[in-house]
Amino acid sequence: ELAQVMQASNQSNGMSGGRFDVTVAPLINLWGFGPKKPGEPIPSDDEIATALEDVGQATLLTLSSDPLTLTKGRPGVTVNLSAIAKGYGIDAVAATLDANGVERYLVEIGGDLVAKGENAEGAPWSIGIESPDASQETIEKIVPVSDLGLATSGDYRNYIEEDGIRYSHIIDPTTGRPITHKTSSVTVLADNAMMADGLATALLALGVDDGMALAESEGIAVFFI
Repeated sequence: ELAQVMQASNQSNGMSGGRFDVTVAPLINLWGFGPKKPGEPIPSDDEIATALEDVGQATLLTLSSDPLTLTKGRPGVTVNLSAIAKGYGIDAVAATLDANGVERYLVEIGGDLVAKGENAEGAPWSIGIESPDASQETIEKIVPVSDLGLATSGDYRNYIEEDGIRYSHIIDPTTGRPITHKTSSVTVLADNAMMADGLATALLALGVDDGMALAESEGIAVFFI
């Protein structure tokens, strides 16, 4: 199972030019979205540079098939699958339903989902994409979903503010710093929830300009806000 998730992670990493990265935990923690408490000083350039030494799954993690192994290139490298494992869990539940002959279902965990067949009204499942305003909880767009996975990644609920500056929890692994572009939410439709989950995070890190270019070149169905 871990190898399957890592294969999908490597695919998202390669497609996004490294913006999706499962080794990013040192930076997440450094910026206060892990054990570090909000309100502590913003990291220095030296602290960011030190954390970046253990970030970069393309060079610091090696997935081999024979024998099936995952090897890290530095002692401090860690694997954080929180941006893709939720989608894997959804697909695992869906696979169990498939194996038991269930032909119409919707499996949702934490806002990501996979839908099969039609709903009780005999129509595709109607999925509401939330507007990126945590105080309003309104729907931006409704999309019909059938036999596809859907995932949304946003930074409008999880951020910190220091000295009047807003810092997103989405960290760009290539710079070591939170994203600063104006994209606040990305929704992806894909063949399964795991790929939708990973790609939504990758495209949010890229932003609408670079992200839309990637989506168009790869044939990814995506909705940017």
